[in-house]
Amino acid sequence: MAESVRRIALLLHADGPIAALILRRGELLFGVFLCVGVGLAVWIQTEFNAAYVWAFKVLSVPWAVIIGVTAWTWRKHLIAEGRLRWRRIIEVICCYLMIVLASGGYVAALNAWLPPQRNVRISGTVLKIGRTGDGTAKDLGIRRVINVRLDNSERVVRIPAGEDADDRFRIGDRVHINMRQGPLGMYYFYRW
Repeated sequence: MAESVRRIALLLHADGPIAALILRRGELLFGVFLCVGVGLAVWIQTEFNAAYVWAFKVLSVPWAVIIGVTAWTWRKHLIAEGRLRWRRIIEVICCYLMIVLASGGYVAALNAWLPPQRNVRISGTVLKIGRTGDGTAKDLGIRRVINVRLDNSERVVRIPAGEDADDRFRIGDRVHINMRQGPLGMYYFYRW
């Protein structure tokens, strides 16, 4: 165990091969990570914001530790360009927030692709039909959610619905929606 930790530490060292790769291709790798995460989040629709909430609750501390240790290890590279120290700190914090946010797409993918998977039929009563945004942005094409109280439970599930949700649902309606449930307990469906 100690030997493998030592090898990982050598790989992550500021003069190691991973540092060299990140210094040469870091922006590209970061951009690909963000684009893939957002793409997965758009493709795999979970309960409204469930993947992001899970990512913030579970992954924010590990990402903070990884980024903090990496920033401390590479501090000479971070400040070597002569930029102000506070500016670099703000950049690291912004990168941290973007990584945690993009992790929501990866969480949705893990929930959708890891076993066990169950087909479920959500049955319940519509409690509320709400908007997801302020109406000015595209909101990734989903502007309405319906809050459904599940039968035999007090749990309320927020399910993404299309722009025509006002026409299809009324408060108090009984709904039956076929979805899947992954190992993380999130209901989901594929958008296309």
